[in-house]
Amino acid sequence: MPQALHIFWKDVRYLWKEITLVLLLCTLFARGYSAWIEPLLIVAAGYLIARLIHAEAIPGDRQFWVTRPYRWKSLLMAKLLFIVAFINLPICAAQLSMLISAGFSVASNLGGLVGSQVLLLLFVSLPIAALALTPGIMPFILSSALILLAAGLTIPQIELPRIRLLRPAPVAPPWPEQSEVGPGRSRADCGYR
Repeated sequence: MPQALHIFWKDVRYLWKEITLVLLLCTLFARGYSAWIEPLLIVAAGYLIARLIHAEAIPGDRQFWVTRPYRWKSLLMAKLLFIVAFINLPICAAQLSMLISAGFSVASNLGGLVGSQVLLLLFVSLPIAALALTPGIMPFILSSALILLAAGLTIPQIELPRIRLLRPAPVAPPWPEQSEVGPGRSRADCGYR
């Protein structure tokens, strides 16, 4: 654990500018500028994760961890702690701030908030971290661009089932004409006009 904390603080000192950018974008996202801040936040978070992974480069012989070996479990724990601390927690705080400012109950929405953070970690942050195991930032950017291009070309063609969350109130069917009057009688016979 001390080695993981050492790696974590080394990464914080090394990536303080990128951390500041992500925190600033999270603050703007919480203030309601989500239309144009959200894509920037995603790109900045992906870039921060890539820089974090590239801090301990895999290929080559000039790495810090070659001369002072890290245990792989400490390295993995430090990187996961960094992602949770500087990606997930700020986004969670921004979402929590948006819930409170909109007047929603935090207790009733806590499950959805935690669920969204788990999904963010498992399906966004960790795949970006795995994709960042490239020799440099340019191969990461090119491979990310190709994946996004492929997703952009295939996702619009996938038909997803439409789920209506807000259904309109059911409308009563019109009253049948024949049941009012009865068989063999007209509307005029019953006093209807």
